[in-house]
Amino acid sequence: MDLFDGSTSEEDDGDTVGEVVAELARLVPPVGAVKPVIVVAPDVDGAYEDRARGAGFDVASPGAACDALVVHALGDAVAAVARGGAVAVVGPAAAAARSAGPALVERWRGGAAVVFGKRLCTADEVGCAPRPPASEAEHERAHGLAVAARRAAGPLPAAAFAARAARTLRSHGLVILPGLLDPAVADGLAADALADFEACRAALVEHRGVDLMDPGAPHVETYRELAMREDLRCDLRGTPRLKGEEGAERRHALRNNGALREICRLASEAPRTAARRGNFGLWNFDLGGPDAPKRALDAGPVGAVVSVPGAAEQALHADAPHLFDDRVLPPHYLNVFLYGGAAAADPAAGQTAFVPGSHDLATCARLTDEAEPRDVLLRRVQDALVRPRLAAGDALIFDARVLHFGLPNRSRRAVRAVPYANFTEFWFRDPKNWDDNESVWTGTKACDVAVSGIQKLQQTGSCAGSSRA
Repeated sequence: MDLFDGSTSEEDDGDTVGEVVAELARLVPPVGAVKPVIVVAPDVDGAYEDRARGAGFDVASPGAACDALVVHALGDAVAAVARGGAVAVVGPAAAAARSAGPALVERWRGGAAVVFGKRLCTADEVGCAPRPPASEAEHERAHGLAVAARRAAGPLPAAAFAARAARTLRSHGLVILPGLLDPAVADGLAADALADFEACRAALVEHRGVDLMDPGAPHVETYRELAMREDLRCDLRGTPRLKGEEGAERRHALRNNGALREICRLASEAPRTAARRGNFGLWNFDLGGPDAPKRALDAGPVGAVVSVPGAAEQALHADAPHLFDDRVLPPHYLNVFLYGGAAAADPAAGQTAFVPGSHDLATCARLTDEAEPRDVLLRRVQDALVRPRLAAGDALIFDARVLHFGLPNRSRRAVRAVPYANFTEFWFRDPKNWDDNESVWTGTKACDVAVSGIQKLQQTGSCAGSSRA
């Protein structure tokens, strides 16, 4: 994000008010017909209110929810501004004002004022060899990938939000959607996954003598309901709580979220040209013909990726190949991660790292060129990497072709569960089909062991039988 020169001051150009309001308007511009809301503290020059109205702000009374705030001292003012908002400190205190942490970053400074912008998303502060803690540049990359559905004063126009999020997804290969779902829904889905994981683990120990918490022991890697990704990391799908009646409403909130479905539909649509009239096959399969809107992607069942304390960093990978080697088509396979549960609040539990832009063939080739020295490739990935730190209710959509990897779980107790749903074109079939594999519960009923799963996790704070820190 470009910064203003910062050399202006009340003394040298006489228009600090105008400069401050212009910067606030740049940070929180109107979206559609919705104006940003600004609050000017009672002890601040009233000229700020007049200029703000002229710049397209709605001026609200002190204490109201706002997108921008003008104050004489930073203090607790930041808490009054929603994610993605802005705070201006004016007057004598401006020179000493400093942001407190990566969520608040200085965007402009003049002789008598300083403007801070709140980041929609920050990066993971927990480093792991060979990757150091997040730099300022990585925090900024995370912020640039986030698109908010609402501001402090209310929701933004749904069409404008979906279009902007889809553009970000197409351009970077991922988009972050802060606060998309109710945190209680996200926490509930994560709890469902954790209970199912414990139930699967217990069933395998009891009926097969297999302990998933013992990486050195031989065992089947993939079952109908569970697939091991690496040691201490697995993928769940079709497990009792993730397909049962009790959690149906939570799963519906993810799979059938209108904003998610529209973002995925827009991102997967090819640019419309006159040549589309020649795609006569669009009259088949209930597609409506060449003039019909793009069909929504199919939503797969809700699953979850689970990692326990001791899980290592994954290898850099993509989940799906390009359809052709000579061109980059719109995405046909999109993954949606939903963050929730206690592990979402524990930085040591790790989340997922991405390399924005690597869904592009040429970009990915440059990042993975084996003819280059390993340290050169490592630096290229490091310079592009983003490890977004997401909270309960935040969602992330990513193109299955983008490079990414799971971060290590270095928590002492937190088992991390990330619920997900896949959105794919109607003609796509995932070759990783587990349905023909043996069930975890062969010889026993799933419901007999699923119910007690979450209670065990709550009692132990980790997986029963795990001795890894």
